Amino acid sequence: GSSPEISMSVEAYPVPTQDFLTVKAYSKKRSLIKLQLIDLNGRIIHEISSTTPVMNMQEEFDLRNLSKGVYLIRADNDIESVSKKVVR
Repeated sequence: GSSPEISMSVEAYPVPTQDFLTVKAYSKKRSLIKLQLIDLNGRIIHEISSTTPVMNMQEEFDLRNLSKGVYLIRADNDIESVSKKVVR
């Protein structure tokens, strides 16, 4: 985004997915980025963090062992957190 108050964005595809979900996070400034896969009860199922400050991060989540339903992908840096719903 180009608005100054948005410092973070996230995208996930394909949705719906059967097996693997590709997640991309973008940060306007270098920061440690954390990606989380969360169920609708708020439980963190999987978490991946960058080890060094980055401006973008791409990871693949394996959803094959999860039941069908709606999940949240949350990306956060030291400034803000953004979420996106995904369907398996």
